[in-house]
Amino acid sequence: MASAATTPSMSLGMRGLSLPQRLRDPYFYLADFDFEEEMMVFALSRRTEFPRSLRLSASDFPLDNLRCVPFERVYREMDWGPQVPSLNYLLHLPFCGSTLLTRYLEHATLMLRDPVSLNALYFKDEERTKFPASILKLRRATFRLLNRRVEDRATIIRTAGYHPELIPHLVGSPAFRSSVFLYASP
Repeated sequence: MASAATTPSMSLGMRGLSLPQRLRDPYFYLADFDFEEEMMVFALSRRTEFPRSLRLSASDFPLDNLRCVPFERVYREMDWGPQVPSLNYLLHLPFCGSTLLTRYLEHATLMLRDPVSLNALYFKDEERTKFPASILKLRRATFRLLNRRVEDRATIIRTAGYHPELIPHLVGSPAFRSSVFLYASP
C-alpha cells in the first residue's frame, strides 16, 4: 500500500496541487480502497492509461504514483458546488461488442472501464468480510468522484451488466444521467 497521502506529486502535472484541487481532477483516479485502514487509494494518471486496462486498479500504476488519503479527509475536502448528473453507463454482457464500442467512444469521451471502486463498494470478496461503518458515505463520495468531468467530454462508465444487483445503485445515484444495456442474443 502506498504512503504519504499529502505529499505533493512530482510528476504528471500535479506538482504543488492541494488535495481539494486534486479531488476535482478526474485523472486523480480512485484506484482502490483499504477498508481496514479506512483509506482511499488514488493514482496520479494520464488519459492514455484509461484505455490500457479493463479494470484499472492500484496495481496498474507505479508505487510512486499512488496516494493514500483517509476516508474522513476526503469527505471533508469534497465541498464542491451542486452536482450535475453526468454519469453515463454502458452496461454489457460478455461477447456483445462492448470492447469495440468502448474503443470507438474513448476518443471522444472519458471512458472508465469497469472501475474497481464500484465492485469494491457493493461486493465482498474472500479477503474482506465486512464494510467500514461509513460505507454509505463512502459510496456517495465515490459516485461524486466518478462524476468528475473532463471539459467538453462526456463520462462513460463501462461496467458488467451481469451484476443485476449493482444496477439499482448506479441508476439511483445522484450522478446518474443515462445508460445503455448492450447484449447479443444467441
